[in-house]
Amino acid sequence: MIANKESLAIYEYNYLSEKRRVFMLIDSKSFYASVKSVKRGLNPLKSILVMMSEQANTNGGLVLAA
Repeated sequence: MIANKESLAIYEYNYLSEKRRVFMLIDSKSFYASVKSVKRGLNPLKSILVMMSEQANTNGGLVLAA
C-alpha cells in the first residue's frame, strides 16, 4: 500500500512539545585510563596507556581500557 503525504503527516511526532532535559555521558573505559595516566604523572591526552586484567582471570589478559 502506498500512502500519500497527507496520511503520513498524521503519524509524525512533534518533538517541540517534549520537555527539555540535559543528559551527561561518560565513557568509563577512557575515563579510567585517563585517571590512571594522571596518577602516573602522564598527560592523558598524549600518553599511550593500556589497562589489562590479570592473566589468571582471563587466560591471557583482557584489555579493560585504552
